[in-house]
This record gives sequence, structure tokens and C-alpha cells, in this order.
Amino acid sequence: MRRNPGDFSLTVEHDGTEHVVYLGNVFNETQDSAPEDRRKRLRDFVQLIRTSSDDVVPWGEARDRIVSLLRPATIYAGISIADGCALIKRPFLPHARRGNRPRF
Repeated sequence: MRRNPGDFSLTVEHDGTEHVVYLGNVFNETQDSAPEDRRKRLRDFVQLIRTSSDDVVPWGEARDRIVSLLRPATIYAGISIADGCALIKRPFLPHARRGNRPRF
């Protein structure tokens, strides 16, 4: 394992192949966590790095586990009221809004 301080990552060799593991997301996810929650999340993260490629879930099975995620920082990206867009609520996710052009 090698530290790459320039991009906050680690280079890890696993099963004879080098992989770059970026640490920014796990840092952002854990920086405000309680110490016990942070330890658990970091243990899970390290376990993922150590997982053998034989333990990887096949795509057909993984596809059914994927959940859509709306990121607050990008939810309104590209939407401009000046373009005639109106915001509408979606009942399944009442706090999220999406741009929708009015129909004429």
C-alpha cells in the first residue's frame, strides 16, 4: 500500500493488481460522525479494500440493489426559472423538487 497525498488516495495491490482507493468520500461521510459510528464505517471501508475479487457480487445481482440518490448540491443543476421551468414536487420524495417545463 502506498499513500498518494496529492489526491488523498491510497494505491493498494490486491490479487496481483494495483487499485487506487480515493479517501475523500469516506472522510466526508465520517468527519461529523460519532467516534463509534466513524470506527464502524472505517472498518467497513477497509474490509471493502481487502475483499477478494471472488467475493464481488455479479452485476445481475448488484443491479437490483442500486438505489437512486439525489444529491442536494446538484439537484437544481441546469434548471433556470428564466427558461420557463417550474418546480414540481414528487409525492414519493416530498422534499425533492424537479424542474418541469410548462405545457402549452
